[in-house]
This record gives sequence, structure tokens and C-alpha cells, in this order.
Amino acid sequence: MQHLRAGPLLLSAPIFALVLWISLASAHVFALPPDVLAFRRDWHDALQPSARGADDPIDLSADSTGNVRRLLQLGLPSAPSVQSMPSNNPNYNVPQVRRDLLNVMAWAGDTGALQGDELDETVAAIMSAAARYFPEVPTRAMCRTLIADIKTESDFNTSLISGGRLDSGSSWGLLQVSPGGGSQELKLFKQHAQVARNTFSWAPTASSLGPLIDWQSGEQVDLDSLTNDDLFRPWINIHVAAWIQSNSARTSSQDPADWPNIAFAAANVRKQAQVGANPGTDQTASQLASARQQLKSQLQGAGLPRSVRTGLGTWVAGAATDGYGSYMQAGDDISRQYISTIAKAVSHLYGYTVSTAWFNGLQVNAGLVDYQ
Repeated sequence: MQHLRAGPLLLSAPIFALVLWISLASAHVFALPPDVLAFRRDWHDALQPSARGADDPIDLSADSTGNVRRLLQLGLPSAPSVQSMPSNNPNYNVPQVRRDLLNVMAWAGDTGALQGDELDETVAAIMSAAARYFPEVPTRAMCRTLIADIKTESDFNTSLISGGRLDSGSSWGLLQVSPGGGSQELKLFKQHAQVARNTFSWAPTASSLGPLIDWQSGEQVDLDSLTNDDLFRPWINIHVAAWIQSNSARTSSQDPADWPNIAFAAANVRKQAQVGANPGTDQTASQLASARQQLKSQLQGAGLPRSVRTGLGTWVAGAATDGYGSYMQAGDDISRQYISTIAKAVSHLYGYTVSTAWFNGLQVNAGLVDYQ
């Protein structure tokens, strides 16, 4: 499936811990990302929005006149209704995402490629996808990675359709989603994305986000109605791609065909734990241990780091478990150059050199997000 997908590689042009990250960044110091190290704790903490204040996460809903006015003041029009988009960095929110996006566009010679409503929708989609699918990753790092990925894939051309690698079929839009051929990425999203609520297989009640709301309609995304043409919409394109990248990273680059087995094993662990906690049952600790071992086995994947880099490499070259030509396997002729190009744009935003290994520091939990 995924190893048959690839968009074009366009090489046109050229996160107390938050304070530590900012100070290190300004001093141009780098080893492992300090913002990543600051978030190496119980992942629940990283899911919580920051305390509200002048530069806090903005609730993009039409129910609050104040919010609508604030959005307009920030230059970001409100959609009919869009859920809140939390940031785990109080100093990095909608205005900063917009600034970074415009910065990279100018650096790449693509000024004006995104304008007006498309620009607003792209800014919102980047922050929403980062919060929804990568809550453990520092918001600034994830949003900047998505911006750089868009530049690498499409040079910010929402209407781009290009030929795919191997028999992946054509690739569409900002992040070059492949809806046909051997990839069927839109079909995968339509069949398995959980849009009624934000869920994590390892802790299904932990998320603070609600349903995935469509930027255009203001209603929950209607999966059944999505067509290839919707991939020209930044909101849909970015959510489809980021969902696949996140789950590819969390499963250590497993083919999406194997994701149902992971979901089943995770559900079985939860079931065994619940039964074992009920008085009067015959449930034994060994049964729960067996279920956990089965889940661990299902999540082994290709044994690659569960990181943003694995998600990116799988996105462009395909699941490493698919063999020849896929990510980090013999015949992978694209992932190294692709991630290197993304790193150049991210380096521009940070003001110092970011290596491709940096993306392995952006780690995620094992499991599946928003999967049904």
C-alpha cells in the first residue's frame, strides 16, 4: 500500500523547559531538541492545552463573538465552526504558525502561492493536525515540520497533481496525497479515520479534543462524501496526510493493512484489564499479560524509531515492512533526499542547521491515533 506512494520531490529553492528551548534556539545550540527533552514525561501532560492568556490557544468557533473578533484582529477569519486547536507552547499559536508559513514561502521563492482563504485554511489545518495527531511533539517543532513538508511536496500549490513513484498513482494537493493506484490513501482515511472524537489506542479517554470539524462546512467531517477533489482543500489534504504519517510513526512503519490487527490487540488489552478489575471474575493476571504481549508484538513493525522521521520516510517511500523500495530498505531512492530537503526549510525557521536525525528526536507513543 503505502510503499507504492510518493509525491514529487520538489527541490526548487533554496519547547521549567520552554524557556530552555527558546534560549538554546536563540543561541544556535543543538543536540537533541530541548523542547523534545522537556516533553519526555508522562504523555498525558503533553496533551493538555496551556493556561489561557494573551497568546494562548484560540477557540475557533462561531459561538463566541469575542473569538470571532479576535480572529479577525489576528488576520485569521473564522470558519463557520472549528474546534479549539491547543498548543503545548504558550508562545506558539496561530499568529506564529502564520508567520512561519509566510517566512518559508518567501525563502523558497513562493510568496503569494497561498493567499486569502487558502492561506487562512492552511494555517488552521497545520495547527489542528499537529495538535490532533502529534500531541506529544512540541507544537512549534511539529508545525514547522509540516510547513517544510508542504514546501517539499508541492511548493504550496494546492492544485498540484503529479505522477507517483512506482505504481502509487497520482499525488494531489499540498502534501501530495495519493488517492488511487496502489496507495488508496483517501480510501484509507475514509474507512478508518475516527472523526467523531479524538482517540488514542493506548489511552482512549485521555484526549481533550472533540470531533474533527470541517473548515468549510463547520460540521463534523463527512467521510462518506469526500472525493479526490477535496484533496485540493488544505484542511482535508493536511489532515489525511498527517493522520497517515502519525500512525505510520506510531507503528514503526507498518503497512496500513496491518493497523486493524493493532487496533484489535489494543482493544483486547483494555478489555482484559477491565474484566480483571471486576470483583468475582476469574480473570487472571497472566491473561492480561498475554494480551499485552500480543499488542507489543503487533507494534513491533520494522523496529524503527517511533518518530516524526519514520512518519515522513514512510509517507514518501512507503511502509518499511513492505520490502524493496520502501523506507530504509534496499531500493529506497527517495526518503533521504526528501527528509534532507524538509530539514533545510526547518533549519531556516530555527536559524541553525537541523540534521535529518533531529526528526528522530520528535518521538511519539506506540499505537494508533483516531483509528477505527
